[in-house]
Amino acid sequence: MLRIFSTRLVWTTVVIWLVVESVITIDVTAQARRMRRNRVVMPQQRQEIPKTIVTTGVTDNLLEIARNLCSQTQNPMIDFVFIIDGSRNMMDSISAIGDKLVDVADIFEENLTDYQFAQASFEKIAGTSKISVQSFESDLVASQAWFRKLKMSRSAETGYGLDAILQTVRETDFRQEALKHLLVVTDSRLQTAWTVDKAKDKIVKEIVNLCIQDNIHVNIIGTSETAQMQLTAKTGGKFYAISGHTKQGIKYVNSGDLDKSILKIEGVFKLTAEHIAATVKRPADVVFMFDSSLSMAAKSDKTKTNRICKGIDGLANILTSAGIDYRFGVVRFWSAIGSGESVTVFSKPPLNTEQVKRLFRAPKQGDKHLLGAVIKSVPKIKTPADRKLVLVIVTDGSSRHRAEKGNSVDYAIGVCRKAGAQVNVIGESSMSIHSYKGRFGGRATSPSVEFQKRVAEVTNGVHYVMPGDSD
Repeated sequence: MLRIFSTRLVWTTVVIWLVVESVITIDVTAQARRMRRNRVVMPQQRQEIPKTIVTTGVTDNLLEIARNLCSQTQNPMIDFVFIIDGSRNMMDSISAIGDKLVDVADIFEENLTDYQFAQASFEKIAGTSKISVQSFESDLVASQAWFRKLKMSRSAETGYGLDAILQTVRETDFRQEALKHLLVVTDSRLQTAWTVDKAKDKIVKEIVNLCIQDNIHVNIIGTSETAQMQLTAKTGGKFYAISGHTKQGIKYVNSGDLDKSILKIEGVFKLTAEHIAATVKRPADVVFMFDSSLSMAAKSDKTKTNRICKGIDGLANILTSAGIDYRFGVVRFWSAIGSGESVTVFSKPPLNTEQVKRLFRAPKQGDKHLLGAVIKSVPKIKTPADRKLVLVIVTDGSSRHRAEKGNSVDYAIGVCRKAGAQVNVIGESSMSIHSYKGRFGGRATSPSVEFQKRVAEVTNGVHYVMPGDSD
């Protein structure tokens, strides 16, 4: 009897265990199904990749500004003020900057810099302008909280950016001995509520005068307009094109080209010189590769050449002031029309600025053939081992684009890299009306344009568009 009871107890236990296990299995399966349902990608999640593309340029530029501040000054104190467009279109950029504050702080701290942050914002809510200027904070957490709070204004429109800059300059209590920098971030043109005649010009002038008086530098990550260019250039700041935004009504526009192309030729040479001074830390042979084709003489040759020569003077002055040990050389290039073969003439360093300008003013001839000129001439330069080769390519976009037989973009870039050259370009724009159609229709980038953009990127150079004669 006892044996029968024991057997039944065992079987009852087994049955109960199986039932419980079955229930648990069913419940786990149900939970897994619920989890899979919850993992359905929501609309905002699907947009994460484009958002990254939009904000990457903003954060990269922010970090570049921080590094430049540390590399170009011995001052151990920096007062850094963010002036942010708080409109709804800026939410991704605002979030990205807030996330990168720690990285900016790391850069300053690695260089033993005593830094502090302040913030200001401008926006319109229900048509009412709002400008907020915050005092300096040594607490990084508080600065991050400010960016998170600003991101909440999802119904805001772009406000009066120029008024915000002026108010910030007037109200911010900078440390007297600190390096003073503003960073304005916007995807719109800067506006003012002033109603006087030529109000925008007048407020820009007042901002510039105050900044010069107090040695404040204005940096902008923004859009192409004269006001933003003037504020950065006249206060010794930097301008960067904001990523992810193009001009409405213009197709196939490279935003970087559009923003930089409104500068004067002299200004582009100045920016190029500043980049060389900031990145080349040893003796250098600065060799101009000058397009001597007829395209450079096609329109207003005297005006363009005079501006280029002024730019060369300015470039030399900046390198001298920076204490760079440099020597100039010149490669002039062209090709016989229809032959496709490059002709290059190399004038070896050292040349003085007057000799360089005389070569730039030499008569123009033939067609352009940039890739062939690079491949043929760069190996012949043979810069001494103790000097850095710095190329400054000067060309324009008015010549007919055509395939350059046997000369690939990759091969030309490889020649520059093998020579250890930093390549800077004052050249063509992808907006050129002469760009041709691709194999399957639509716009394609010419080999010359592709080379100019890529070679600057991979050799730590810069690429600027040759401004038009009407600038």
